[in-house]
Amino acid sequence: KENITMLGEEKREGCVIFLHSGGFVLEKNDFHEQFGKAMADALNYDYIVPDYPINQTYKETIAYMEGIYKDACKYDKVLMVGCSAGANLAVSTMISYGEKYGMPSGLILMSPWLDTAMKNEEIQCVSDFDKEFFASLVEWGGQYNAGDTENELASPVNASKKQLKDFPKTVMIVGTEDILRYDAKKFYECLSDAGGNVVYYDAEGKNHGEVFAEY
Repeated sequence: KENITMLGEEKREGCVIFLHSGGFVLEKNDFHEQFGKAMADALNYDYIVPDYPINQTYKETIAYMEGIYKDACKYDKVLMVGCSAGANLAVSTMISYGEKYGMPSGLILMSPWLDTAMKNEEIQCVSDFDKEFFASLVEWGGQYNAGDTENELASPVNASKKQLKDFPKTVMIVGTEDILRYDAKKFYECLSDAGGNVVYYDAEGKNHGEVFAEY
């Protein structure tokens, strides 16, 4: 399994997939790799931290994920974890391939970026960080969704109840000062309405980047 890092000589019971942040324009870094390994160590699982395609549209990126997800689903248990853009990709991967290969055992979404169109009118930019971050996401999101702003694979906040009904237990961790929390709350409500087992944790006082830094 060229995609999977095995922590021992033998294949383990489960596999962690950690999909990194970076707005679909930044490559993974050493901290992302260390985080994936730390989760795998704690669970005694093998792991994958894929360097998925950047500066591409959602179609190319999600197509790449099929091989990654197919390999991981050969394990008895799969934990899918995504941060920011990686959380978007985690959800869209499950929508795309969950029925074909089976849903993971669980899903963790950290500071998820769930609407690449950035159209939620509730978003409030109250600091210079917010304003710069918002402008960057509008640019990066437009590149990723390629103008297909309503497609649920580019913006999972638009997923239907049918697409969400078989999701595994999901944990969402979102900073209370994150401008993306409005879409995270909306997705939480959609997943709950679809009958999903979902838990939402507030990271008090944290903005977008600080949630991953804390963990």
